[in-house]
Amino acid sequence: MPSAAHNAMLSITAAISAPVNAMFMATNLPWTLKAGESLMDNFPIGANAPVIVDYANPQNKSFADSLGDLCQASSDPIVVRLPAGVYLIDDLSWWKTNDWRQGTGFVSSSKFGGFIGAGADKTFIRLTPTAMQPEQRDYWCNVSASKSESSGNPVLVSFLRIGPTTALGNDMFPIFVSGVTFQGQLQQTSSYAVSWDGSGNGIMQTGPMPYAGVSFSNLVEGSVIQYCRFQGASYAAMASPPFETASMNSNRSTYVFRRSEIDGRVASGLNGGGQVSSGGYMWNREQDVRIEDSWLHHTRRSGWATNTDTQDTTESYYAKNFQVEHIADTADANPGTGLGFNASNVEAVIGTFTYENCFLSVSTGSHINWVVPAVGGQSGNPYTLPDHAVIKVRGFRTDNTDTSKTNGNYGGCLVINATTNGPVRTQLQSGGPDASGLFDIKTTSGSQLSGVKSSSWVAGTHTPDKNFVVIY
Repeated sequence: MPSAAHNAMLSITAAISAPVNAMFMATNLPWTLKAGESLMDNFPIGANAPVIVDYANPQNKSFADSLGDLCQASSDPIVVRLPAGVYLIDDLSWWKTNDWRQGTGFVSSSKFGGFIGAGADKTFIRLTPTAMQPEQRDYWCNVSASKSESSGNPVLVSFLRIGPTTALGNDMFPIFVSGVTFQGQLQQTSSYAVSWDGSGNGIMQTGPMPYAGVSFSNLVEGSVIQYCRFQGASYAAMASPPFETASMNSNRSTYVFRRSEIDGRVASGLNGGGQVSSGGYMWNREQDVRIEDSWLHHTRRSGWATNTDTQDTTESYYAKNFQVEHIADTADANPGTGLGFNASNVEAVIGTFTYENCFLSVSTGSHINWVVPAVGGQSGNPYTLPDHAVIKVRGFRTDNTDTSKTNGNYGGCLVINATTNGPVRTQLQSGGPDASGLFDIKTTSGSQLSGVKSSSWVAGTHTPDKNFVVIY
């Protein structure tokens, strides 16, 4: 039987099922409140819901230390209400440990449940340009100098970390973040590697030091992130570890992300203002997550990525009315920049990934880059063929101006680049559309790649051995 929290989550998503607008832009921002809406909409309810406390800093402590004091003073999990203003994160070693490989501006205690601001245009949590400490920079510069050491080893220094551990015994509680802008700034210039020679030795380059953005982990049913903005909230120098970073990161969670904007550019007037700094949005090994009525744009080395290869076939990823554009298509002078990227990277997903009324734009690359798990997955976890990974699509919108369903330049079509991460090659097959307009794209084991339904190959970067043009 579904839990009360699950039913509450369904009521949230049902309430926001209608599109806010077909297109987001500077004059139509997703986090702008409309008539009848409130920053308190969808606040968690129930026995384990956090309570709201007002921010106070009577002793003129740092923002992070003041948050820690509020958590310590409460016997209940709390959501901190922040008045309009700027709140500074000035030290990414807030944990006060000697383990310089990690650190954050504030790490949630067992009682911290998020923020309520006065609006994304009024309340700003801002990283200072010297927040990453010299010891942290030295550690990760050294890690990057060896390809073998840096491979699969993501930078663990982050803007903020939010997510419950335990509270009130063993009961987990949902988090709530609403009406806040998270602003990053370029950190001090350092020498690190984003490429390696034939012996695996780092080719050192100079640039702003990479760091991770706002991270959410272990969120439980009923958690909501809404009416927020992420502005250049990390610095990405690569599209893979150690310096692949995103403005918004989450893992092993269940939550709704709604009516929010991810802008990879540093805010005007701040250090690095206007430069494309941050990666985009990352889901990792989740349980049941949804992103709705949101806008991701102008990111540096990654867009929207999902990876769940260590999980089973029960994960659900749902994107609805999500607009993604300008992904890694702006060059600058800093290390690691590359032009053109896929709008959505589905990396070894085991489970179901649904796109509904999504708009994906690409300069070069594909709308969806689907890295299909091989049998057993990267981690050896079993799944059942043929349906170990399923993509569902309904009402998909692309950047193609010609919407003809048979246009030879994939007008009106969804372009998927499908590869495998193991020895078993993969075929794609389509099972729809069904009565509701959803159709499934499933993986099956086979000797070669084959097209879905019908296809027209695109000259240049799209090749018939890897790309599938879905005529829907």
